[in-house]
Formats: sequence, C-alpha cells, structure tokens
Amino acid sequence: MAYHLRHAAEWVIRLGDGTEESHARMGDALEELARYGTKLVVTSYLHAEVAALLGAGRYERTATRKWQRNWTRKRKVSCGVGAVEVEYQKVSESEEPFESRILRA
Repeated sequence: MAYHLRHAAEWVIRLGDGTEESHARMGDALEELARYGTKLVVTSYLHAEVAALLGAGRYERTATRKWQRNWTRKRKVSCGVGAVEVEYQKVSESEEPFESRILRA
C-alpha cells in the first residue's frame, strides 16, 4: 500500500510540475475530486438525517417507523470549488415538510 501511495504522489507532482496543460489538467482533476467528495459527504449526511427522522434506514422495515421516503429531487449546494448537485429526499405523510439542517446552513 505504501508503494502505491508513494507512486501516486510522485505522479501528482510530475503532472503538476510539467507543462501548463498538465498543470491545468491536474488542477481540474483535483477540483472534480473535491466536488465528488463533497457530494458523497452531503448525500450521506442527508440520508442519515432522514433515517433519524423516520426511525429506519433505507429499505428497512421497523415497527417504530414514522413516515415514508417518497422520492428524491436534485438540489445544488455551494462549496469551495463551485456548485454540487445532490439528491435531496422527500418525506411523505409527515405533519411538516422535512427540512435538512445542513441545507439550511
């Protein structure tokens, strides 16, 4: 594993220190990686929020389950490298519409 990490790190340095084109491509790739990571983290947090509200995870059947996940919609979230589109879950049969704490912030 250490070999692979070292090898990948050497290539990141080579590509970043090469031509202007390779430097630009490496910057674009790192920005895309940051957007993808942000999307994963925000989406998993949204799923955790809904699971806590419902009292059950996705595809889980429990006696304490309060409401249902109905469908998802997409929403853009701003982050340090631009906007990221995440899936925002809708909860049906609840008294009030579900509002995520993270998307309100």
